[in-house]
Amino acid sequence: MFKYILSLLALCFSSLSFGQTLDEFYNPVFKIEQELQNKYEFSIYLADANELQTLYDSEGLVLEIGQANKLLGALEVLETDILFNTYDLDINSIKNSLSSFITLTTDEANNLLTHISYSEGVLVGPNAHVYLMSLISEREGVSFKEIMEAVQEEIKKMAQQIEEEIKEAQRPARPDSPTSISVNRVIKRSKTFQFITLPKASGDWLGNAYTQVNASYVSYNDRLANGSGTEEGISVVLGGEIAEDTSLSFSFGRSRNHRKGEDKLTSVSLGGDFMVHHKFTDEYGLGAFGYYQDTDIEEVDSNAFGYGGGLLFSTYHESDHFYLSTANTWVKSLYEYGNDQLYIGSVWLGHHWSDQLSTALIANFVDSLKSDQVGDNTYWTLGGEITYALHENASVTVSYEKTTSLDDYDADTFYINFIWLF
Repeated sequence: MFKYILSLLALCFSSLSFGQTLDEFYNPVFKIEQELQNKYEFSIYLADANELQTLYDSEGLVLEIGQANKLLGALEVLETDILFNTYDLDINSIKNSLSSFITLTTDEANNLLTHISYSEGVLVGPNAHVYLMSLISEREGVSFKEIMEAVQEEIKKMAQQIEEEIKEAQRPARPDSPTSISVNRVIKRSKTFQFITLPKASGDWLGNAYTQVNASYVSYNDRLANGSGTEEGISVVLGGEIAEDTSLSFSFGRSRNHRKGEDKLTSVSLGGDFMVHHKFTDEYGLGAFGYYQDTDIEEVDSNAFGYGGGLLFSTYHESDHFYLSTANTWVKSLYEYGNDQLYIGSVWLGHHWSDQLSTALIANFVDSLKSDQVGDNTYWTLGGEITYALHENASVTVSYEKTTSLDDYDADTFYINFIWLF
């Protein structure tokens, strides 16, 4: 995640300008030039780079060694090739003489020529040394220390702000966090633990064994990151009974998230979970689960992670006209910036239209149980599903859910689920 912050800061840093106007260099550079004149007279190019760097520093200017060497080289050309040939100078000869150190425009070459020339014995404007040193300093981006320190302070503030945004974006309650991706897999199959509507079969290792393949597509608007995007996911579940009325299931999933906008990012999440569930009766059951999810952020070579576990209490009730299935989940989540405890409640209210076709309305509620969590951590997802039995051992479910009531995020999610009993 530190690499992520540095990459974002590089973008912010590149948008800031350290450049100063040419006029701003004249006064400090004049003082530097006078110091060199006192020591070397007209051969100021005899100073070494470290000495010039120290003089610049004393006047509040940040000069790199490479820039110092370029300045001294240009001063040597000015003193040995130009100043001693004052009467033979023209604009083109000045430009050619200094071309190894600076590319002069016609106006700049003319200005340098003016600074070399005398009018009635009086030097016009800053002397040639000062003009050339100031011009190269401005062109090379030499910065004033005061400005640099102010920019560094601004960058520090940006770093703190970006880290807070990253921290908020990873909070476990967010629908796209590593925790939510994992726990959602558990919630989606909680109905299966409590009541499998298909005829039961038996296996050699897992009684009433089944497998599920789930695919999802999410279209979202992330106001925290000022962008929108899509996420595609797929997961595989293997489950069955390890003892009478006790089920064990494993799930592994992968999702890819692409966010467009100013801070566009592509991330890939991989994770897995397991759950043990026991039915006390046909109506009530209790489960315990654990998970780990890792998200790789491709552009900045960084990772976000979430891991933890929780308890799930499931119910299933059916009447002549409707069935009601619920899952109440307590989750303990740990992630890069801390930990959280979540309550997730899910309700399916459905109707069996025939032996093959059923529909249900879905409502999910998510809330953080800790008061110290940043951001908005309370929201609903509302939707519906249609289930069709392909034959006695297989069915497919198509569903849609909409995430609402979040300040910084909303989404439309489509699921397709295939279940097969061995």
